Amino acid sequence: MGAIDGVPLLLSAAAVSARRFDEHVSELLELMDKQGGQTVFINGLRMATVQVEIAAVGVFSLFEARMKHHFQNGSFFKKLKKHLVGSGQSELADDIWHYYLAVNVLKHGCGGSYEELCNATDLPFNIKQPGEHYFEEGDVAEPEGLVNVTAPGFFDGLVGTLGRVHDFLED
Repeated sequence: MGAIDGVPLLLSAAAVSARRFDEHVSELLELMDKQGGQTVFINGLRMATVQVEIAAVGVFSLFEARMKHHFQNGSFFKKLKKHLVGSGQSELADDIWHYYLAVNVLKHGCGGSYEELCNATDLPFNIKQPGEHYFEEGDVAEPEGLVNVTAPGFFDGLVGTLGRVHDFLED
């Protein structure tokens, strides 16, 4: 097997990060269950949340940069969604669009992307609805953002969706 490069390298590295994030968060939650909500564990979960947010925005941006040649001029993800729907890939179009909106919410907070997510059905991740203060009442280590990036499978789902899009566009 030859050297991995380009998008496969990006997605492989992101998949490794996804596993590490999930393992780290699981370890911290287990420690909290056994030893209580000590500040060190809460801060660890908050740090993990920020790391996942940074990784999600980063991998999404790098994916767009490496795949931009498929859709010149204009919004890559809008053109991608239209192309996927036109090719009979509506489920994949919805998945990538939802992650696109989630990354926009991570970058910009409340706005059009957040409003669209609030009205969407069958999201592959959890968001806080307007006026909702908690994902889980009483969880002092809960993420402070609008998208629950530390929920099991969020980052892995994002990376997997990017991989499916890559495979579709490159075949």
